[in-house]
Amino acid sequence: MAAGRERDKEVTPAICRQAPYSPLYKNNQWQQYNDIIMTRVCLFCIPDQSALSWQLLEKSQHEVRSRSKNLFAMERYESDYADDFEEEELSSAAAASSKPLAGSLYVGGGRPPPRRKRREQPALQETRGRRGGEDRYSEEKFTTPIRQRGLAGPPPSKSRSTGAVSTTRRRGFGDQQSSRRSFLPRRLEPAGKAGSTGASPARDRQLSAMNHKVRGLQNRLAERERQLEEVSRENRLLTRLQKKQDKEWTRIQRQEDELPHILSRHEQEVKSLRQQLRKSHDQVLAGQRKAGELGDEVRRLSEANHKLEEVVGRTRLLERDRLTDQLQHVAGKLAEKEKRVADLERGLETSGKTHAQEVKGLRARNRALASEAVSLRDNIENLHSLLKRFNW
Repeated sequence: MAAGRERDKEVTPAICRQAPYSPLYKNNQWQQYNDIIMTRVCLFCIPDQSALSWQLLEKSQHEVRSRSKNLFAMERYESDYADDFEEEELSSAAAASSKPLAGSLYVGGGRPPPRRKRREQPALQETRGRRGGEDRYSEEKFTTPIRQRGLAGPPPSKSRSTGAVSTTRRRGFGDQQSSRRSFLPRRLEPAGKAGSTGASPARDRQLSAMNHKVRGLQNRLAERERQLEEVSRENRLLTRLQKKQDKEWTRIQRQEDELPHILSRHEQEVKSLRQQLRKSHDQVLAGQRKAGELGDEVRRLSEANHKLEEVVGRTRLLERDRLTDQLQHVAGKLAEKEKRVADLERGLETSGKTHAQEVKGLRARNRALASEAVSLRDNIENLHSLLKRFNW
């Protein structure tokens, strides 16, 4: 048990470890019952170990059923024994005294009092702690949240005496109802009040101790219920958060699956944009070159215009009509001169042809004379040789 408790401390949150283990109830069945309840509470706090948690939950439910049967049987036996003991005391007191008892039970005679009907437990039970503090709890407060979560037992059974459905239900897990009365005993009033049975002070102290013990158990059970409610609320919040995280994870996974297509489209768009940028850059360069050429041409034209303006200012030209007349006159003179030049060129060409013919004739005559001179020189040499032979 100690090893299991230490293991539960390691795997459960701090909210399930607020109530320490008390050695006063070490051998009590209520402590074992609360240990099983805390085991079930701790199982709901482990969302990651679901398979192991449900196996331990089934085991704890089996232990709760087996222990609750023995516990409820012992409580029924104690309640029946207390009722029989109370009736025997009343009958012995009535037989010993001839006077009727002061109270609302019976009046007069030695006749024994009738068996009292069992009264139902009230829906709201007010209890007072040891130090005078008020702790109010109701069984609906204990059982309703458990039954809404599907952790309670079967519906309440009908009473044996009246046949009506009993409103009292057992608290905690495994909400099983006894066939005769609830496991919580009736609130027994101390002696001296109206309706008291005149029991001994020891009996009153025993009943007061039992009531105090029951109130302590009720307080502990209420604390366990509160802790269970907080843990279940935390579990619901964690489940909701896990669902949101799962949805976000699926969305991220879907985006990661679509990421290659998005990257390929992005690369294609970047490539097309780069091509468009290159074309636009070439167009800009061509426009800049054309603008430079146009600027140079405009500069040349502006310089020529400036020179012409200087010439006009320096020569003081006449009006346009006079200039046109002068231009026509000069053009006529130029045409006549060009015609004369053409005639001279034709005469020069004809004279050049005749001169070439004359030169050609002279060259032919010169060649003929040169050949005659050669033949005469040969004759002269022959004659000289003859003269030398004959020694003339």
